[in-house]
Amino acid sequence: MIKKMYPVILLFLFTILISCQEGLKPEAYQEVPKTSTLTGTVEFLGGKDKFPDSTRCWGIYVAAFKQFPKDSSGIFQEILKGNVYVKFESLPFPTDTADFTLEIKDAPVNLEYIAISMQTDSARVDAQRVIGVYTLTGDNTKPSPILIEKGKQYHIKIMVDWDNLPPQPF
Repeated sequence: MIKKMYPVILLFLFTILISCQEGLKPEAYQEVPKTSTLTGTVEFLGGKDKFPDSTRCWGIYVAAFKQFPKDSSGIFQEILKGNVYVKFESLPFPTDTADFTLEIKDAPVNLEYIAISMQTDSARVDAQRVIGVYTLTGDNTKPSPILIEKGKQYHIKIMVDWDNLPPQPF
């Protein structure tokens, strides 16, 4: 009798297995993305008319530091160690606004200093001047930290005021 039921039992089990595509996973379950994203908009006060001419500006870059930079000589070592997230392509310029995206692969992480810098020499990548910082207060002498959690997306705004540039961190 069991031998006669064997094909029916196999068909029944096969039907159940096919209908359980996701197994017993709850419907509301969503996998948390492994990377986080920090996007931002840089607003250049005065727009493209206030931008320095092309002989003084060779690129506009974004850098987000895990620790406030102590000196310019250590920044490249910090980049190699993975302690700084950098957008190596220049933002468009001259312009009124520019958007950027940084992928944060090792969240959770606290970013203490997010800066917009301008390359001031075509031959020297290290010739950078900070022209804007992320701050919640609007006071560019007081940068704000931001905690980046795993799998989350964040959007920030940074103002560049050509008439009131932030102090250089080093």
